[in-house]
Amino acid sequence: MNQQPQQRCGSIAIVGQPNAGKSTLVNAMIGAKIIGISRRPETTRQQIIGICTTNHAQLIFMDTPGLLTGTQTTAISQSTQQHATRTASEADLLIYLFDCTKLALAHQTELLHTVIHHKRPTTPILFALSKTDRLKRPVVWAQAQQVATWIHQQPMPQVTTHQYDQAPSTPLPTSALLKFAAESTTTPIFGLSAKNKHCVSAFKHQLISYLPQRSFLFPANILTNCSDEFIAAEMIREQIFRKTADEIPYQTYVTTTIKTQSRPQPTTIIHGTIHVAKKSHKGMIIGKQGQTLRRIREDTEPTLKQYFTGRIVLRLWVKVVANWHKNPRQVNEIMSQRFITPSQDLA
Repeated sequence: MNQQPQQRCGSIAIVGQPNAGKSTLVNAMIGAKIIGISRRPETTRQQIIGICTTNHAQLIFMDTPGLLTGTQTTAISQSTQQHATRTASEADLLIYLFDCTKLALAHQTELLHTVIHHKRPTTPILFALSKTDRLKRPVVWAQAQQVATWIHQQPMPQVTTHQYDQAPSTPLPTSALLKFAAESTTTPIFGLSAKNKHCVSAFKHQLISYLPQRSFLFPANILTNCSDEFIAAEMIREQIFRKTADEIPYQTYVTTTIKTQSRPQPTTIIHGTIHVAKKSHKGMIIGKQGQTLRRIREDTEPTLKQYFTGRIVLRLWVKVVANWHKNPRQVNEIMSQRFITPSQDLA
């Protein structure tokens, strides 16, 4: 009699420099956009969880704020770095992500040391290059070998890449573009492109073999442990990063309330308040004759329609909360709100 495969479940923290593609990768892994992204660094502030459930495995992806070098002086930077390092210490598996278009290994030594210092000794760590679709394959191959050499030159304990017993699923498709260094004596470097669905699917399959045998922590039909209000706020904040410049997006936060109605047709009504630190920022967010605020609303709505069902009505306001970003207590309260508590500890 055939024995049913054991369930596997674990938390996977994706870490790396700002703008390395961590949020884009999480969205690609779960097949839905739950995290706001932009080309500007430090868009992500909080630990955001995306959940992908297959027949026999549940992968709990934990997106993190980009790791920064040096001592952070602002309340926001200190809070985001605490989120990132705490996530690294709690995860069952770590993925250290490099942007292959901006490799800059000399600037990442301190970051890697930070990750190794905070992770548990038994937690495996994998290394991957993101955005590989933007470069020719020989260039990416050369970068992968460069990263593998750099990792083994670091004066630190041997990085753990332990795999559990082979995951209960079909073998991973062989792909030179997916895995650059397959020799047992060499740290494997994975090449990823969030645009390449086959690449993402194959990597996801590989990750399952690193997860412990454990019952699922979340229902199989949910994509995130974040509340709908938080997701809506993230989508609005994404457009603030895209539509405004300088320090404005870094000195704003968004709160939302959501109401639903079934008649005359199913409708989700989202009230969003954009909080700014200065009165002058309020005028910039609103724009001449309300044009900037209108563009933020209009460009947020299509993303919201991908997540919420039915008709979407988005209404936005702007409110001044003077110098909120300089108050550590207020920053910590903002960074910690609107999460749904999981049924079990992820650690």
